[in-house]
Amino acid sequence: MQPSLATPESLADQRIITQQVFETMVDMELAPCEAHSPGAEINAIASLLEYSEPCEGEMLIECSPNLAFSFTARLMSVEQPTALNPDVIDAMGELVNMIGGNLKALMPEETTISAPHVLVGSERDSLLAVRQRISRVCFSIGHDHCCVSLLERC
Repeated sequence: MQPSLATPESLADQRIITQQVFETMVDMELAPCEAHSPGAEINAIASLLEYSEPCEGEMLIECSPNLAFSFTARLMSVEQPTALNPDVIDAMGELVNMIGGNLKALMPEETTISAPHVLVGSERDSLLAVRQRISRVCFSIGHDHCCVSLLERC
């Protein structure tokens, strides 16, 4: 990844892109907020995309299960789930894919992205132990929070 992704201008672009994707895809308005740690919850749901050549790293979305379930219901036009299921995994994967694809425009043209992956259990903690956050933008929806981070391989 590039340090330029942590500039105030880039962070503003990251906020705008994330807000636009959520408004378009799930008809939810995200309010920017101070950095929050939804991942601190044991049951937080996270999804990621990997970036490669010449940028190397990941984009990670972390949110509370309640928020992930709400996203799923709106995105897939299904009843709101009450547990992690294939619909939640698909919805979180689609959201990270849409946001990550739009954020790719902030990187060199030849940068490639992977298929989305939803992290379960301790996978998120293992990833964060070997990655450095370059940027993080957080949002609130009611009492729930969602954060989007760009990570660099250390």
